[in-house]
Amino acid sequence: SALVKATRRYGRNTPGQWEDQKPGSYSYGDVLKMTLALGRLACKVSEPGEHVGVLMPNMASTVGLLIGLSAFGRIPCMLNYTAGSEGMQSACQTARVRTVLTSRLFLVKADLLAQAEAMRDVRLVYLEDLRKQFGLLDKAWLMGFALWFPLLAAPNGDAEAPAVVMFTSGSEGKPKGVVLSHRALLANVAQAMQVFPFSPAHTVFNALPIFHSLGLTAGTLIAMVSGARLVIYTSPLHFKAVPELVREKRCTVMFGTSTFLHHYARHAGPEDFKSMQILVAGAEKLADSVRETWRERFGVEILEGYGVTETAPVLAVNLPEANRPGTVGRLIPGVEARLLPVPGIDSGGELHVRGPNLMSGYYRHDAPGVLEPPASAVGPGWHNTGDVALFDDDGYVVIQG
Repeated sequence: SALVKATRRYGRNTPGQWEDQKPGSYSYGDVLKMTLALGRLACKVSEPGEHVGVLMPNMASTVGLLIGLSAFGRIPCMLNYTAGSEGMQSACQTARVRTVLTSRLFLVKADLLAQAEAMRDVRLVYLEDLRKQFGLLDKAWLMGFALWFPLLAAPNGDAEAPAVVMFTSGSEGKPKGVVLSHRALLANVAQAMQVFPFSPAHTVFNALPIFHSLGLTAGTLIAMVSGARLVIYTSPLHFKAVPELVREKRCTVMFGTSTFLHHYARHAGPEDFKSMQILVAGAEKLADSVRETWRERFGVEILEGYGVTETAPVLAVNLPEANRPGTVGRLIPGVEARLLPVPGIDSGGELHVRGPNLMSGYYRHDAPGVLEPPASAVGPGWHNTGDVALFDDDGYVVIQG
């Protein structure tokens, strides 16, 4: 419904609204059409309520597939293809995934075919084969009905239903499935838009994988809801290609990690980031040297933020008019926090949070598909981030470890 609302607000005919490296260029109308078609196709190989694996690259069609699956009552589970076959296997077991939608071309190009085929008890369904099943009746449904009445074409949604399952990195054992509802994702988008003036005047560049919540929420859904143009790129690791594309497409907004931003700066010319207005770093501590390099070479001030997958993910961020280097900014609207003392640590404490962007709960490997609602030492409905933080006198958050 957020996609439909954006299509109505900004217009169906918005050429170049989304671009990917196919190369493809899509209007809101194209994205909506693709979403409905892929959702209908997915229904042919899955059951309502089923957890369906998505093993796809950063492309507009992947976002269409993700939204299409959840629009028709399936739960997309975003598989991290950098995790290897064992990591993907574990994720599928944790979320009880039996069917994985993927692309043969992608697996071959990314040299992942052997890893994907090594997964056990999982059926791989290739979109190239599935497209052939989109028959005359499906085309008539799409062109004659669904495109004009999209909210009637899909069953009624529930804001609290799972919109997507993301997987933790597995640094604490087997990857956990993080179940994010439509409410959590769209609340986090709304929270970000409260503090940043995202609008159709912006062009967002996203190379962060959409199997991570930063790449999905910040890199993709913010653009979709705000009417900003979106340039989706397949990998954040193409350090030479990214600065060139940012310059060519005159992108104004980008999200990255300290490591990626370090490499982009090394490979970029002085003009490559001239158009950049909002650059947010997250997912790891921002190195002072990276901040200095961007400031001196490109005149761009990096805004450091902080979040966790369990909060869809943004919790705090520095703003252009309120940027305090060395902190991750203030908490975004609607997030509550408590610091619990940690033995042996004098200042700050363990950061516990709650808010409308909090996950519905975890799937754990030893209880596959069973939702464990969030709870922490503070109480039910709270999440322990596991990070040690303190708040300065002005409410800025300092992550200590």
